[in-house]
Amino acid sequence: VSTSIDPRFIRLPAYTLEAGTNYTFQVQASVVTLIGQRVTGIATLNLITGRSGVVAAIAGGSAQTRSTAWPIVLDASPSYAIDYPNTGGLSYSWSCTLITTDF
Repeated sequence: VSTSIDPRFIRLPAYTLEAGTNYTFQVQASVVTLIGQRVTGIATLNLITGRSGVVAAIAGGSAQTRSTAWPIVLDASPSYAIDYPNTGGLSYSWSCTLITTDF
C-alpha cells in the first residue's frame, strides 16, 4: 500500500518488499477528453530487489584488551541482516586464532 499522498507516485515503506524477489509494477494514467471519451495509457516496470547481506559486529570494537584473569565474554549482538534488521534470526559461529605473543 502506497503512503504517497500524490497519486502520480507510489511510495512503499522500507522493508515492505521481500529481498531477492522480482516484482512488476503497473501504472495506468487516463484522461477524459473534451468530448467525454476516456483515453488511457499503461506502463509497467520490472523491479528486482537485491540482497544486501549481513553486518557482523562485536560490541566494543575490533581491538580490545582483556585480562586473562577473568572470563572473556564477547558480544556479537550488534550484528544484523541489512534486509531484515528486526528479525533476529542470525546464527553465529566463533573462532580464535593466535596471531603473536609478546614474550
